This record gives sequence, structure tokens and C-alpha cells, in this order.
Amino acid sequence: MLVAITGTPGTGKTSVSELMEAEYSVIHINELVKKKEFNIGTDEERDCLIADTDKLTEHIHSLHKNMRDGEVMIVESHLSHLLDPDLTIVLKTDTAVLIDRLKTKGFGKSKIDENIEAEIMDVILVESTEVCKEVKVIDTTKRPPEDVYRSIRTIICR
Repeated sequence: MLVAITGTPGTGKTSVSELMEAEYSVIHINELVKKKEFNIGTDEERDCLIADTDKLTEHIHSLHKNMRDGEVMIVESHLSHLLDPDLTIVLKTDTAVLIDRLKTKGFGKSKIDENIEAEIMDVILVESTEVCKEVKVIDTTKRPPEDVYRSIRTIICR
């Protein structure tokens, strides 16, 4: 099964997926996007790389195809729901908490504003429900990563 863990930056995707590495194969999509073959350039206005989701999807599905039957692969990123997963788990967080997390990560005001607007408008959840086979939502606001990990594991193992 190919599982996407997605959500607005700061919702806890990386923290929880790092815990999952002991049990599952985890791919951090943002690390792949840093490689030239998986991006199509830079968005100067946002100061970030533009992911080539077609190439990422092809690569991830090729890796997943080579896994044993029943094995779970986790793809983690705010883009992972766009990679045709079998199951998508959207992490959400209260905006006041999210602002603090993004400040701690060193995000500037415009980047924080953009991400808060995305969280308020449920951009990733809406995209996920439009393109994914199955979508589950977990609120990470008052939950430590270990607790979120247990919830994700329960969903995966159902």
C-alpha cells in the first residue's frame, strides 16, 4: 500500500514520518525535489523549487512496485497527495499553533501568511478529496508526534 502523509507545512508530517521509519519504508518527497531530475526550476516569488509531480509519481510507483506484497510505503510532503497514493492522511493544525510552528521553523511573514491561508481554506484537504482514492484527516494541534503516529498506524493496519 502506498500511503501519503500530507498537510500544510508545520502540521507535523516530517516529525511523525521520522518515527515511522523504524517500521515502514518512508520517502521524504521534499528531499527528492532537491534533485534536478525531480524539479522543473525555481519559483522566484516563493523562493522554492517547483516539483515535477509526473516524474515523482513515476519514480515512487516504480519503487513501490518493487516492494513485497502487503508492504507499506509512506510518502511524506505537502505534495504527496498528488502522487496517486492508495491512502492519503491529511494532517491539520489550529492556525494559532501553526503560526508558532512556522515562526520556529524560520518562515518569513509572507510565507507564514500563505500557509495559514492554505490551512484556513483547507487547500490540501480539498485537493486530496478531489484526486485521492481514500482520505483520512488527523488533527495534530494538541497531540505529540508519537500519538499521531499511533493513529496513522491504526488507520494503515485496519
